[in-house]
Amino acid sequence: MGDQQPMPDGGKPLPAVRFLFKYDQSKVRLVSRQPLMMLVPPSDPLQGLEGLAGFWYELRDKTGRTIYRRVARNPIQHHVEVHEEGAASPRRRLIDVPSGVFTIVVPDLPEAQVLALCSSPFTKSYGPVADLATFPLHTSA
Repeated sequence: MGDQQPMPDGGKPLPAVRFLFKYDQSKVRLVSRQPLMMLVPPSDPLQGLEGLAGFWYELRDKTGRTIYRRVARNPIQHHVEVHEEGAASPRRRLIDVPSGVFTIVVPDLPEAQVLALCSSPFTKSYGPVADLATFPLHTSA
């Protein structure tokens, strides 16, 4: 994604939030969120991905408008690489019941309300991205 937004902070650590998720098949559960100070990559383009396949996460404001997006490798593993003795190259095998954990770090933007995990369907190799799960950026006081 070559047209990234510039980092408004000049490369200084800023408030951010680290999310820890656990997944079983296509169900994602928030385990924890941790505020921290760190460098966070700039946003990828906010437009131009409509109808595309893949995985990304985004921050949305209270109206649902996307204000930050990062395109990423899908952290939910549905295939593994298997190296068999004597085979010329590894083979990919489907995982029957995918499960695991992953983290995502996002900037703690003042207008951000929601973190959305967006993914292509798990039933197809390709398909348009839709919301997999959404979570409040902060816990309610």
